Amino acid sequence: MVLLLCLVFPGLLLAESGTPAYKWSVDQRLRARFDPADMEKRLAAIQMGRPPEKDANVVDGSKNPELLLPTELFNALLKRGFDRDVDARKAWRQKIEPVVSELGIDPDFWPTLAELAAGVIPAATTGRSERTWEEDCKVRHEALAAARKAFGEKSFDRLLYEGVAPGVKVSYRGSEVEKELRDLEKGCRDSSATPDAL
Repeated sequence: MVLLLCLVFPGLLLAESGTPAYKWSVDQRLRARFDPADMEKRLAAIQMGRPPEKDANVVDGSKNPELLLPTELFNALLKRGFDRDVDARKAWRQKIEPVVSELGIDPDFWPTLAELAAGVIPAATTGRSERTWEEDCKVRHEALAAARKAFGEKSFDRLLYEGVAPGVKVSYRGSEVEKELRDLEKGCRDSSATPDAL
């Protein structure tokens, strides 16, 4: 199984159904994300030089933010918001700052988030961790819960889906991806999830 994460320009979007993307449940997201007809439609919408591989799945957060999971978006927020490249980090923060302000999130958002996610930021920005995969997954899950509590679950989830999701694209293949994504969303409590799933 292969997963590619690509971050682009953030903006504000609603799910196609009219329900705000941040309100979808994990089950709704995964059911729609792995629906064979919907997968085929998303693949057909992409300009590809060659036909896609069997079981390929692509999600473009600028078109279907509702299909991304909060853990995927939280990781993207940390990766770009704490990028080791100072100029890239500053530029990306400026792009999502209007959403942070519009949602009335704490003006000390970045320092507070840095404190809440201190145990996860190094792994998010470098792709390396001294912990096991399962331990890292649990720490990330706990950091996401802490951020939701500190900034308000609704506001923080809106930030993820309205500010972060439009800049995220994921693509992957493999039959076990749905289970791995569900395990990641639960904090790898009962899982055999692997690093390939992120």
